[in-house]
Amino acid sequence: MKDNIIYIVALFIMLVSFQSCEFEASDNGDLDGNWQLMQVDTIATGGSCNVKEHQLFYAVQVRLLCLSAYNTDAESNLFFHFEHTADSLKLKSASNDGHVMYPVSMLRPYGINKEQEAFKIMLLNSDRMQLRSDSLLLSFRKF
Repeated sequence: MKDNIIYIVALFIMLVSFQSCEFEASDNGDLDGNWQLMQVDTIATGGSCNVKEHQLFYAVQVRLLCLSAYNTDAESNLFFHFEHTADSLKLKSASNDGHVMYPVSMLRPYGINKEQEAFKIMLLNSDRMQLRSDSLLLSFRKF
């Protein structure tokens, strides 16, 4: 009888502790992962800039996007929330109150011209991605 009571109490404690945990799964599909920015094309002029050597990365997981730079003077570890649909990616401030966290000068090396940038997804598969904003076309490889 005593063993049954201990078993029931232990089971109850386990159930209560698991209930407080919330597992968040991602429905981002191929978007999740680490993406290296390879090329930035200017739509209006047709200009193109190969940025592979600057080692600029977009790390995407669940609802968080982290921008990192490894071989340039660009600021690193810039965070955004985002909304992802089948054909769009909209960046949003990662601040709790929605205030602007980063000046545009910090974002430009990553092909972003404003903190609330919206991209049309031109291509997205398991190893390549192209995002188009109002003025730029960004080409990535999955890293």
